[in-house]
Parts: sequence; C-alpha cells; structure tokens
Amino acid sequence: MSIERYKGQPLPISVKYASNPLELYGKTYADIEDISMNFKSSISSDADDVYLEKLQSTGGVTLDETNHRFVMLITSSDYANLEVDDKFELVLGVKVSGIAEHLELKISDSEVKITQDKQRK
Repeated sequence: MSIERYKGQPLPISVKYASNPLELYGKTYADIEDISMNFKSSISSDADDVYLEKLQSTGGVTLDETNHRFVMLITSSDYANLEVDDKFELVLGVKVSGIAEHLELKISDSEVKITQDKQRK
C-alpha cells in the first residue's frame, strides 16, 4: 500500500521500524549526525532529481527513538513543484559517525502518490 497525500495536504510522512535499523551497522541513534528524507522519481538512479528533501539539521525531519519512527514534516508550500498524479519513491538516508556516506535505510513500501483532494474537486 502506498502513501497518498493530496496536493497541499500538510500531513507528515513517517517510516516506522520494528527495532533500531542502525543496529545492522553496529550503530545507535546517538551516532546520527543528520537524517534526510526525500522524494525521487526512481530510487534506482543516484542521478535522479530530488523533488522534495527535508533534513533533520534544518528541522524538516524528526526521530522518535522510542518507537523507531522517522518523520518527514510537510508544509502545504512543499507541494509547489508537485502535481496531482505524480508518483515518487520516499528515500530515507542517515548520516552516522564513522561512515563516509549516508546510509540508505530500506523502506518496505516507499511509494508516495500525490492525489486530488477528494473534498475539494
């Protein structure tokens, strides 16, 4: 099941894990330097444009360590360049100490669809 947001809907998008996904790399939440969450048209290409990006360092991403939940905060103005029927892949990257690159964490269902607001057709 994909994540759906109507154009302009300022609801956050969250990704929840059963446990700390950094344990696989021998890291803890305390090792996090920054978190990025973004929309890309295809996660198979590093050259793919980012259509919407939020960072923890700028207040656009929060982390609920207790519930292992990463949250991308969305405002209505974030949709300025997105159109109804656009589909994106949500990408979650974590920069941790001791690792040179952002770790891209696997998301079980990463598709995000921009839809028409059914209340305001």
